[in-house]
Amino acid sequence: MDEPVVTDWLGMRGKWQLVYLLPAECDTRCQGALFNLRQVPQAMGAEQERIASLVLVSGQGDTGLPAAEHVQAGGSTVLAAPDPVLAQIRALEFGAQAIYISDPQGNVMLAYPLVEGQTQVLAQGKDMLRDLKRLLKVSKIG
Repeated sequence: MDEPVVTDWLGMRGKWQLVYLLPAECDTRCQGALFNLRQVPQAMGAEQERIASLVLVSGQGDTGLPAAEHVQAGGSTVLAAPDPVLAQIRALEFGAQAIYISDPQGNVMLAYPLVEGQTQVLAQGKDMLRDLKRLLKVSKIG
């Protein structure tokens, strides 16, 4: 069994996090991911306080920063990711092409590969919501 990916670099310890690495160019799959990062925490209702959305941007240059400002307005936290973090994410099975869920201790638990099309994005959001509700229900942390 592989060692779990531990994200010591994440900013909000103590919360379950939806983590996404914003690409330089935000295509339709990226837009779908940002939609789910906004909607899923809101759909958690009373459990919303236990969840945070984190959008990582490359620390290189300022590509994607206008998009990052837009994301922040949507309730997500935006962090510039240093190169070792970018390398760690890109080494994961889906690399930067997924939304990841990490637990309050920083362990990456689940990955949701990016999808395209409104129906698939909405279905993925429902899957994430269902999985998060289960995790929070059985979790003694966060």
